[in-house]
Amino acid sequence: MSELTRKAIISTFYDILSKKQLSKITVKEITERCGINRMTFYYHFKDIYDLAETSLEEKLTDVFSSEINYGNWRENYLSIYLYVESVKGVLRNMIPNLEKRRIEEYLNGIGKKIILQIISEKSTDKICSEEDKGFIADVFRHCFTGMLLEWVENGMKEDPKVYVAKICRIMQGTIDNAIEKCGGS
Repeated sequence: MSELTRKAIISTFYDILSKKQLSKITVKEITERCGINRMTFYYHFKDIYDLAETSLEEKLTDVFSSEINYGNWRENYLSIYLYVESVKGVLRNMIPNLEKRRIEEYLNGIGKKIILQIISEKSTDKICSEEDKGFIADVFRHCFTGMLLEWVENGMKEDPKVYVAKICRIMQGTIDNAIEKCGGS
């Protein structure tokens, strides 16, 4: 029952968020539409901003279609863009009110997870320390996160498939190259 209530809160929040700015939404508005009391809301979320951040993180995590590997990382990366594009109206009302650093941290976490999985898979026959793997992942996650945030900040005008294809074309082989250079000075 608790998980159903949580999902109802998130669903109601997204419905309201598609019509008005995050800063204008109240806990009272959400609880009345859900038919729950304020304590139930606060059992699940600290406040509206916690609800916004948590729900965005969960929805982005749900985007991944399968286990991430070298063969499907591009599709997983593209699926983030397609999801972001599909909730453009919601994000337009949400992002200006959220701390950009928190969004970057979360996206960097997703990016690092993707890159570390690829590095682990591609470096099985190479000598590459965990420290080097982490450093390579940090470099690439900043690229992936930065490009996604820039695309969002520029109004998501470019087709995500085209945009991601450009990024992937440039990145093709660079992870392999970085792994090859592990341990070098």
